[in-house]
Amino acid sequence: SAVFDTLVEKIKTKPYINRPAINYDDMHRKEKEFNELPIEDQCTVLSELLQLLAKSLQANFSLIGGKKSMGSFKISKKMSGHKNVLLHNYSITGLFEQRPVDMLKI
Repeated sequence: SAVFDTLVEKIKTKPYINRPAINYDDMHRKEKEFNELPIEDQCTVLSELLQLLAKSLQANFSLIGGKKSMGSFKISKKMSGHKNVLLHNYSITGLFEQRPVDMLKI
């Protein structure tokens, strides 16, 4: 599909190329699977791809054999290599702040 190809080509351009969770080669290899889907499922995949390019959300590409959470970032839970890890809690206005909590001491 020309729309699928155009959106996948977009992944090779800035700022999307800098997102390690979005892999052009993986998406490009899924073109055959995409073309074999029913039209309703193709629309779903295109919607997910548009969502991924328009926002910093994750997208579900399981219909074409891809990942269910492509685009998402996973933050390491390993904090032991640091001397301290402080959690700052500010009010929405920024006027109030609670005392920082050292996450390694909880």
